[in-house]
Amino acid sequence: MKTIVRKKYLDRIIELNGTPDIKIITGIRRSGKSKLMQAYMEHLKTNCENINIIFIDFMDLEFEEIKEYHALHSYVEQHYAEGKTNYLFIDEVQMCPKFELAINSLYSKGKYDIYMTGSNAFLLSADLATLFTGRYIEIHVFPFSFQEYCKYYDNVTDKDKLFDEYSFKGGLAGSYAYPNDRDRITYIKEVYETIVTRDLVQKYALSDTTVLQRLSEFLMDNISNLTSPNKVSQLLNANDIATSHVTVGKYIKYLCNAFVSMILSDMIFVARSIWKAPRNSICVIRGFVMQSWAAEIWITAEFMKIWSASNFCAVVTMFMLESCIRKKLIL
Repeated sequence: MKTIVRKKYLDRIIELNGTPDIKIITGIRRSGKSKLMQAYMEHLKTNCENINIIFIDFMDLEFEEIKEYHALHSYVEQHYAEGKTNYLFIDEVQMCPKFELAINSLYSKGKYDIYMTGSNAFLLSADLATLFTGRYIEIHVFPFSFQEYCKYYDNVTDKDKLFDEYSFKGGLAGSYAYPNDRDRITYIKEVYETIVTRDLVQKYALSDTTVLQRLSEFLMDNISNLTSPNKVSQLLNANDIATSHVTVGKYIKYLCNAFVSMILSDMIFVARSIWKAPRNSICVIRGFVMQSWAAEIWITAEFMKIWSASNFCAVVTMFMLESCIRKKLIL
């Protein structure tokens, strides 16, 4: 499968080289975290001398025996090279229970430049703050932006054509390997279902997934529309799905933590610089018309990455762009 250098993210990691913090690459499933880590390791091998790279991939059975934090700690210490700059890379670190105990111990020794990847459903910012007490930098990785999509299909020069394709296919590059729309949509559907019906259920020990699934569908069917937990709960109850605004608000937070959705605030300026914020949602994986699993539109976090949501003009511009896209695709 074709790969591209995601320069923005790679430059950010290179910028952090040698800093004392633990570097943690987070993002939605299949967003390219592992590929980014591999690209950075290749950069180090090409441009740096006298280095020792310790790489652990917990998706690989080769490392099955060290999925225990004492064993992980011992393995890293055994592969330390005296007199060299030692880099520690751990892919899918959340697969090792209590990994933070090993990482904190290794970090305290001051001998390693540490990098990790993990699913955002498991490595939440609130969790990281507790696990590493401020000694980390989080690098958020999103699916392909339109600019990256154009770079991936660099043999096509018609930008309008590329945009139409991107609006349909989305930014999960793993789906590009499939030649037909049915298989592509199946791939994205499986990523979505893994996050919603497995990752979040496991993370938060949810006994009933119906509310979570219907809420997710509602948010993706109402991209950028003003809404509130109270209104959503009323709608779900009217459709015989018993819930409360408290539960809906909590589940929206879970979806945002997993990068499935993002909440925007339509910032309204009032006297004495006080801001009030009605809530809007943006789908980060990809929008679906859930009833048929047909693609709706890929409203990415591209705008969020470029503009600050605290800037009123930026938010209004973003909504205008999204509205134009909707009209273009006749949604």
